Amino acid sequence: MKIKAVMLALAVSGLLGFAKADYISDTESKIDNMVVNTDDPKNLKEILKAMVRFDYHQKEITALLNTHDDIIKKLAKMLMEQKETIEKLKKEVATVKAKIKTK
Repeated sequence: MKIKAVMLALAVSGLLGFAKADYISDTESKIDNMVVNTDDPKNLKEILKAMVRFDYHQKEITALLNTHDDIIKKLAKMLMEQKETIEKLKKEVATVKAKIKTK
C-alpha cells in the first residue's frame, strides 16, 4: 500500500511537471492515458494533498506577483515625478543661460 501511495505521489508530481509543457492538450492527453486506481482511499488522499499543495503554491505566486506589481507601479510613479522635475530644471537652466547671455 505504501508503495502505491508513493507511486501515486510520483505520478502527481510528474503531472505537475507536465504543466510546464508547451501545450495544455499534451498534458491533458498524458493524463487521459494514465491508469489510476481511484477506489483506494489512499490514492484519493494523495491526489487531494497534491491539489492542496498546488493551490497553496499558486496563491503564494499570485501574492508575490501582486506585491511586485505594486512595487513596479510605485517605481513608475516615482520615475514620472523625476521626469517632471528634470523637465522643470531644464527650463530653469535654459532661463538662467538666456539671462547670462543677455548681460
